[in-house]
Amino acid sequence: MQLKLVTKIFLVLSFFFSVNSFVGQDCPDNEVTIALVTGAFGSEVSWDITDSNGVIVASGSGYDSDAAYTSTACLADGCYTVNMYDSFGDGWNGGLITVVTFDTVLVIGQLETGSIGSASFGINDPNCAPDPELGCTDQAACNFDPNADFDDDSCTYPGCLDPEASNYDSTAGCEDDSCEYAGTCELNEVTLSMYDTFGDGWNGASYMVMNEEGVFVAEGSMATGSQEISTLCLADGCYNIFVGGGSFDSEIEWTVSYNGNVLAFGGAPSEASFGINADGCNNQVFGCTDPEACNYDPNANTNDDSCTYPGCMDPNAINYDSTAGCSDDSCEYEQDCDLNEVVIDMYDSFGDGWNGAYYM
Repeated sequence: MQLKLVTKIFLVLSFFFSVNSFVGQDCPDNEVTIALVTGAFGSEVSWDITDSNGVIVASGSGYDSDAAYTSTACLADGCYTVNMYDSFGDGWNGGLITVVTFDTVLVIGQLETGSIGSASFGINDPNCAPDPELGCTDQAACNFDPNADFDDDSCTYPGCLDPEASNYDSTAGCEDDSCEYAGTCELNEVTLSMYDTFGDGWNGASYMVMNEEGVFVAEGSMATGSQEISTLCLADGCYNIFVGGGSFDSEIEWTVSYNGNVLAFGGAPSEASFGINADGCNNQVFGCTDPEACNYDPNANTNDDSCTYPGCMDPNAINYDSTAGCSDDSCEYEQDCDLNEVVIDMYDSFGDGWNGAYYM
């Protein structure tokens, strides 16, 4: 189990104060507490502290995994180095060593990789390494601290800080002008309807809408369920929509509509163009795109499943086709017999037909 740095430091200080009441009675110099929190493979971990002459003044080894240990040392004023070792050579796997004296953290050591590393500290000596600075080390965070030596998990990130906004983020550390407000679209409200035939959401797929300048102006997904509607606030102009990227794209269907008119639709992965109050946007033209159909539309570029096909349209015919879109002169009729009607009964004992046989 890998503990976060701030949690480890809390454990370190807790251990320090728990032992401070009964150690250090005979130390004439500076009593320090060395606290170690191991990660995975604690048996690989060892350490020592050397003074400015390279003399080892404290050391430790033989630890369990995911455990905490403390020891004490009596150190004179001066400069010191914590040396960290890993017998396997892959670092301490989340382990952490801290040296403290009373209420002051002197050094924090982490061996992130390799077999050996070191960290320096000083006691009442301005020529030694300064005390470690804790803070946010992520440059993308609102509270990035360029002077911090170790990340203390305090980073906060930009977001919408307006509680009245629909995307208010209570954890945001600074405003990024991303606030969105329901019902206040001053442009065009476009409806994106998302469907999933299996009913388990889009399984990682998403939609992205890009304007004619190549800027993505909307994106999203459907986390779960079989249907969800998203309202997009878009300016007049031409747009491209891209849908896909999930585990089961074949289950996806979507429709873009504006003022009750369907502007684009498709499945996934797919790409389509549409325009809002704009000409020349290479919009989808819906219709029957099959040349064999009765209602083939040569101007259509997107099939809307409206195709109908030739057949017999006479209800009096024995082969009447109620789904036919146009007549193909294929109608057949029962004919009156002026002679003697003879019935021929045909049988097959196996039940698989005559296998090519016929009568004359």
